[in-house]
Amino acid sequence: MNKKKKENRYRPRKNDVAVAPFDFMGHIEVGLKVITIIIVITLTTLFFIFVENAATQSKLFSLVNISVSGNQKLTKDSIIEYSGITERINILDLNLGHLKKRLISHPWIDDASVTRIMPSGLEIKIKEQQPLAVVRIDDKADIIINTKGEPFVENDGIGNEVYNKNNNKEKSKSIKTKELNNTIKPLPVIHGLKLSMDENNHYHFSGKLHECVMQLLKMEKKEVIQSISADNETGIEILTMLNQNHISLQPDQTPVKIKLGFDNFKEKFKKIRHLVKYMQKNNFNKLICSIDLINPENIVIQVKNGDALPES
Repeated sequence: MNKKKKENRYRPRKNDVAVAPFDFMGHIEVGLKVITIIIVITLTTLFFIFVENAATQSKLFSLVNISVSGNQKLTKDSIIEYSGITERINILDLNLGHLKKRLISHPWIDDASVTRIMPSGLEIKIKEQQPLAVVRIDDKADIIINTKGEPFVENDGIGNEVYNKNNNKEKSKSIKTKELNNTIKPLPVIHGLKLSMDENNHYHFSGKLHECVMQLLKMEKKEVIQSISADNETGIEILTMLNQNHISLQPDQTPVKIKLGFDNFKEKFKKIRHLVKYMQKNNFNKLICSIDLINPENIVIQVKNGDALPES
């Protein structure tokens, strides 16, 4: 009797997972690829290390020439000395970013850039601070401000050279005289400003008097101002020479005090020039002590020993 074949009623359950046979050769192949990549990376790294060492130790890249530009007050030698660059150093060993920061830390350098000139040169470009005036503060060192009105350095050897013609202070010994340049013009000396410190511990000048002083200093003018006094009550007073064609109109060559107040400096200087022409035209030989231009419509001129101005 033939037995009936029973139908296979087994059905795989959903959670059953088919187990693939272990691919031994496939794993070996992947492992070999990983090892190959590691070897290539290692050899490449060693190659570049070798090249770098060879380059940094090669005399071909030893520093021979250094060019410095943008310097007017600081000499080339003083800039190189301050940078800390040593002779015959390999230029590939130099950290240009560190060199730039080092140069900018010099109080007289506002900005700098350093570039390698292959195979053995270095180019340094600097932007010097532009001194505008010297601020004299009681019981503190004189401070030099730049064209932005910002204090950037206490008076040093360079600062003394800048305005030494207007005072008798001795030169600081902390700055070598080789850093001084004979082309520097004297700066006006400012009195009456107050030095403040902001939240970042940076010193600065501010306020109405500071604004008036900056307005006066930045104004185009032929007159050379020797000193500026700032007062909260009377405003700005300057000390200047009454010159015509670089010749003083004062009998004893002394400067004159001129009171300018708080504003309209441009118009008031026009009055000064008109007065100079008047003095020259009338051969005026009286010694002027002061001129009050606070009210330009009512100019008050004080002369020595009560002398009066000649009638116009």
